[in-house]
Amino acid sequence: MAKPKIAIIGPGVVGRSIGRLLHERRFPIAAVAGPSPGHVRAALDFIGAGHAARSPAVAAHSGDVVFLTVPDRMIRPVCEEIAAAKGFKRGAVVIHCAGVHDASVLAAARERKARIAALHPLQSFASPEGAVKAMKGTCFTFDGDEAAAPVAEKIVEALGGRMVRVRPEGRALYHAASCVLSNYLVSVADLGIIMLVLSGMDKAEAARAARPLLAGTVENIGRVGAPAALTGPISRGDVETVARHLDALSRLPREIRRLYCSLGLYTVRVAQRKGALNQADARRLVRLLTEGS
Repeated sequence: MAKPKIAIIGPGVVGRSIGRLLHERRFPIAAVAGPSPGHVRAALDFIGAGHAARSPAVAAHSGDVVFLTVPDRMIRPVCEEIAAAKGFKRGAVVIHCAGVHDASVLAAARERKARIAALHPLQSFASPEGAVKAMKGTCFTFDGDEAAAPVAEKIVEALGGRMVRVRPEGRALYHAASCVLSNYLVSVADLGIIMLVLSGMDKAEAARAARPLLAGTVENIGRVGAPAALTGPISRGDVETVARHLDALSRLPREIRRLYCSLGLYTVRVAQRKGALNQADARRLVRLLTEGS
């Protein structure tokens, strides 16, 4: 079976990386469209194939699979613009890659007899080059028309990922979870590095010191799961050590102490699920962390 022609509308990090990988897997790249000719040209150079379309509707009409990799707030209006210009071919598969939106934001494409899907990569992409390297093994969450699923699965397989279905009504919670796993991890790492610096460590050395600890923790989570990977004083029920932490934190900005206590209270529950913390120590830790915040 011939591979479908790919059109990409929105030449950002996700659009470029998907285009590059699909081109390497011998999917024909038909066209790329975007608001800036410079961005489109840069995307074509990175992908290594395709041509610049004069409008999103022209690009969409050239593709059997149309990726709308535009900013989240633009998915619906761009889709409606293309549909109004009769840009979607009958039977085409129209895909957006936003995490928070389900496939229904592409309803205008469905009205033009296209098949629609939401296909979000559960991955953090800071650059097109990094995205290409990180795509292998990535989970892609799918919801949409059942008729679009086989094509979406073929695309995900070509990208080196695996497709997992999510309920449309669970999409926002799923995306919130992805933010916790990625964005909030960065914030926690930033907090830890700041605390290292405040303890007297050089900033550059603090960042270097944090890296293997973070990497080892993520590796442990992947190997044995989140509760089982938990280590440290709360997991051991070491109330005295946590009390010494709070004493040291009392001399720092209160926001840092509050964050430590909030995360500590949640960690008590994780330790209990791990089965590493007895009830007496759990109560003492909860009382200490609640009073400390």
